[in-house]
Amino acid sequence: MSVPITILGGYLGSGKTTLLNRVLTYQQRLDGLAVVVNDFGEINVDAALIRSTHPGADVLELANGCVCCSIQDSFADTLEALRDSGVDRILLEASGVAVPSKLKAQCLYPGFEPAECFVLIDMSRYGSLSEDKYVGRLVMRQIDEADHVVINRNTSDQTVHADSVFTDTDDELLDRLTRQTPGKPVTGDETSSPDFATRTIAADETISIESLRAVTGDLPGKIHRIKGYVLTDEGCYLVQGVPGQIDISPTTSELTTGLIAIFPRDAQPELEGYFDRITQELHKR
Repeated sequence: MSVPITILGGYLGSGKTTLLNRVLTYQQRLDGLAVVVNDFGEINVDAALIRSTHPGADVLELANGCVCCSIQDSFADTLEALRDSGVDRILLEASGVAVPSKLKAQCLYPGFEPAECFVLIDMSRYGSLSEDKYVGRLVMRQIDEADHVVINRNTSDQTVHADSVFTDTDDELLDRLTRQTPGKPVTGDETSSPDFATRTIAADETISIESLRAVTGDLPGKIHRIKGYVLTDEGCYLVQGVPGQIDISPTTSELTTGLIAIFPRDAQPELEGYFDRITQELHKR
């Protein structure tokens, strides 16, 4: 019998890692479950965060690219490593820029098969992202190709048209994310996805917490995700968020420091000034 791979997708900053942590806390039986985390950057912040929160979980990481395009070989290597491990199901946290139909195609690997695909939507940003000239088509394609849509941060009367909709707090959702349930076939069109770029910002020196809040608090709108760890005069802090929604929280874990910014490649020239400023601030003594 093939090992099913359940996909947890959704655009950058939609809340995938938070939901995954909730699943690992809620689920009573984790034996036989492997978690694979794909992060679009050199530092796999999400995998490190999950390991620090759930040290007993079997977490594997795929960094510096997206499973459905640039790191297909790494994903195949990961599945090969899991083949004889006793794993009977896999939960894949996809990169925020991944396309469900392409992900499912990668999960059709000898001994493995795609199961259900859940796509999170941050409703506080859904309107602006769906109309964004760079990524609007990708955001809508993720929703269209999902087996189930998961509503997160719903603070308005906006609705999403989909066959199956959960909220991020449904107990049934938490159960189904670790079940061995087959999903519907997805064929998807050949429309190309937007080209994304990342910038890794070194943060190997200690700065004041005030400086950290200042340089992340005015994040340009064209940066669609920022996350990482920074050493401050008050200890190590986890930074994660999107423009207008930055969370900076202390962490006791010894993790690789640095920030990852993700943005549409076409917007890069407009962001160079910000990258120069944040780099200078993070390297002040």
